[in-house]
Amino acid sequence: MIIDFHNHIGKGGRTDEPVKHPQTEFNPDELLFKQYGKDIIEKMDRADIERAIVFPFGRSTDGTFRKENDLIFDTCEEHPRLLAFCRLSPKNKGVGELNRCIKKGALGVKLHPRTQAFGLDAPRLFNILRIAEVERLPVLIHSEYIPSEERLRGDVSFTTPVKFIPLARKFPKLNLIVGHLGRHEDRTREKLRNIPNVYFETSTSVHADILLAAAAYGSERILFGSDSPFSHPSVERMKIDILPLEKDEKELILGGNAQRLLNE
Repeated sequence: MIIDFHNHIGKGGRTDEPVKHPQTEFNPDELLFKQYGKDIIEKMDRADIERAIVFPFGRSTDGTFRKENDLIFDTCEEHPRLLAFCRLSPKNKGVGELNRCIKKGALGVKLHPRTQAFGLDAPRLFNILRIAEVERLPVLIHSEYIPSEERLRGDVSFTTPVKFIPLARKFPKLNLIVGHLGRHEDRTREKLRNIPNVYFETSTSVHADILLAAAAYGSERILFGSDSPFSHPSVERMKIDILPLEKDEKELILGGNAQRLLNE
């Protein structure tokens, strides 16, 4: 079974005014910041993907993601091939919303420290992770480079993979997933190599990063994801299909590891 571990449902956007191509009707905001159930199912069919994990975009009407998470649950009920993760803001009733979502059937959690402006050492985050560990819910956390200006300012909301190490040790029974592989350096790979409860999701990563991650951690710790609608599942799946790995290793990356984490 092939499972896409990273997809957005609902409506997002970076600007109040949509950006349109001057000579055509092409509207990037319509393609990149909006996706609903039927849209992702069409993409999954095209890429021969059986199941997909879905969660909200980064914007929330009230800061708690309650409305956006409800859309996820409604969409998954309408399309059983979709699997619901809830999105949370530790600063805005994160624990209460997590408990509500667990009762509604959430299978995991998505967090984005930069968008929701929190660091991985935030006590309110620990409260969320403690519950996720008890409930055996995997937690997918956005990860990325720290731009030089933010590094100089000491911006804690940028989450490089090395910042996952204290979390993994504090919550040893919690499965943490580094979104986008974090595009980390070789010295970081060495530090994370022997921390078994940290996994790595591939969406929007380049071929070299995926290959290096598989070599560093083993195919059993890599999860295929597309980050649709920002990328297309067909494009992201091709990155896995062309890896110079054995068939069984690719099967783990494309779905076997996700099945294990989700107890599917």
